[in-house]
Amino acid sequence: TSSHCGKNLSEFKPVANFCLVLGSESHGIEQGIFERAAETIKIEMSDQIESLNVASSAAILLYELGKK
Repeated sequence: TSSHCGKNLSEFKPVANFCLVLGSESHGIEQGIFERAAETIKIEMSDQIESLNVASSAAILLYELGKK
């Protein structure tokens, strides 16, 4: 996942087996891991919202991906 780039979560179609990697806002994801990703997704947010903490992001992502 990324807070700045990638496919919107609503458009993401997960394959049968995938790995969801989350990083903290301050440190993000290690560049080597980020480069290995086949796809990057982001949570759509209003321009008035600066960011979400990792726990909130994880809850949203797991809820939405569980419905697909």
